[in-house]
Amino acid sequence: MPDQERLDDFLEALEKAGSPARNPALREALGWDDPLYEEVKAELGFEAKLWLTADKLRNNMDAAEYKHVVLGLIFLKYIAGSFEEHRAKLLAA
Repeated sequence: MPDQERLDDFLEALEKAGSPARNPALREALGWDDPLYEEVKAELGFEAKLWLTADKLRNNMDAAEYKHVVLGLIFLKYIAGSFEEHRAKLLAA
């Protein structure tokens, strides 16, 4: 399991590269061998990927537009939570 420093290095290099994690240039920029690169890439959590995506979106759009994206995501999170709650009640009945 990679340490937090390696995960941070991976995210930083990914952001600088501006390309997908499968790009060989990113692997070369980090100077890691293939097994280490794949291990860190696999350990990268969903939340980190989501934040990285949000950062990329924020770089390409005005703050006034970005609020619509964020509000939509908050709404989807609320709906998903409500759905799971109601589903659990129906399964329990």
